[in-house]
Amino acid sequence: MSSLSFMLPRARVTALAAVASLLLLPGAQIAMHSPAQALAAVSVERIVFERADDAGSHIVIADADGSDEHILTTSPSGGIDDWPRFSPDGHTIAFGRHTPIGPDTVDDEVYLIAADGSGLRQLTHCELTVPLQVPRGCGFNGPSFMPDGGSILLSHGWQPGIGQAVWSIRPDGTGLRHITEEPGRRHQEGPGDDQPAMSPDGEWIAFARCGVDGCAIGLVNDHGGGLRILTEPSMRAEQPCWSPDGGTIVFRGAVDDTFNIFAMDPDGRNVRQLTFDTSETGASAAPRYSPDGRRIVFVHRAVGELRDLYVMDADGGNVTQLTHTEDAAEFQPDWAIVR
Repeated sequence: MSSLSFMLPRARVTALAAVASLLLLPGAQIAMHSPAQALAAVSVERIVFERADDAGSHIVIADADGSDEHILTTSPSGGIDDWPRFSPDGHTIAFGRHTPIGPDTVDDEVYLIAADGSGLRQLTHCELTVPLQVPRGCGFNGPSFMPDGGSILLSHGWQPGIGQAVWSIRPDGTGLRHITEEPGRRHQEGPGDDQPAMSPDGEWIAFARCGVDGCAIGLVNDHGGGLRILTEPSMRAEQPCWSPDGGTIVFRGAVDDTFNIFAMDPDGRNVRQLTFDTSETGASAAPRYSPDGRRIVFVHRAVGELRDLYVMDADGGNVTQLTHTEDAAEFQPDWAIVR
């Protein structure tokens, strides 16, 4: 008796022998799956977004068709949880949490949470970066992961003093560093830099530079050099997002005081309009590509209605409504493959 048959009941040994004999028959085929096929079998496309209702502000995750929703966070009383962004592997979500801490003062920090709702932790800590002589009121906003997941881009600033700029930080909270350095405050004393997004090849950061004349999409490298401004401030362009192949940047811009979604090449050329809202129909914003780059999820607000999520083809066609939420509004979606 072999050692294997000694360890297994006779019935199981007989069954294993029968299976083995079938595999030896002529023409027998064994179903083999590549690692990619096995991974696809346990992967799912999901979206994450902010939902605001009477109970507060929440980060919500759902399947890409809008089904199987789960609330991941609820903001502190009077606060806001917003701008959720997936890590490259879909396991982690970074988001902004804005907590009132006094009259006209809000503590803006970035938090991390697992896609299953576990492991909530605070990533940034304003009290560690604000000089002692500067009154409380600093903020971290607009997080997005680098393509390799090794760092997170965000905007950071406080008043008075150094204004809002693009920074980066590691997911463990170390390595905070400047990327852009602008002296002004957003929409006030000069340009403020916000909403950074790294290109898929890790070479260029697209961001919104906003000042008294409006907002424009800019590009810098990982060290803050090579600045290029791609749009005119009068277009009020914000919320840049790279296509997965790095060939296109979509963003929100304004025409005739109505926000719509536009696309352009990374050099600022070939600008084309994807949505065509007017003051009579509503507005569209917050575009994010699907993982394969074929579709875009975005926020649309019809006149007299709250904001819902919609999906369209990357060229602006085949627009469909994704959420139909009563008495609540959705903001800032993101789309990823969660493995």
